[in-house]
Amino acid sequence: MGEREIHLLNMIYRNAEMGRDGLYYVLRKTDDTTFRKLIATQLMEYQTIIDEAEDKMREAGCAPQGSSTTEKMMLRMAACKQVSQDNSPAALADMLIQGSSMGVTKIARQITHYTSHDATCLDLAKRLQATEENNIHQLKQYL
Repeated sequence: MGEREIHLLNMIYRNAEMGRDGLYYVLRKTDDTTFRKLIATQLMEYQTIIDEAEDKMREAGCAPQGSSTTEKMMLRMAACKQVSQDNSPAALADMLIQGSSMGVTKIARQITHYTSHDATCLDLAKRLQATEENNIHQLKQYL
């Protein structure tokens, strides 16, 4: 596995990690049972992608480089600010949609510029993109 594949896998890992961390935060902030079930399902999807990216990187002798502490802190501060104003399922869904939209943009950019012939890495990136897009679609019902 080459440098391009490792780079793509790391981007997949970081993107899914940010999505998962955002969902963990939201899960603790809502009591709406139906919304919590949706969030839990999305969390499992992200974790599966994280695990697959990590496994592929470890097979190649690399360790994933997760999001920086600064990135995580910025995510948490922004989420805290929004949730302190309104923690309704509609507001939380809106916040998650914004995050997933950024995730779609980042992974789409990586897919577009990916030039390797390793289909497994590309397939995982496309699966992450589809997951993000599906999450947005599911969350729209709460707006």
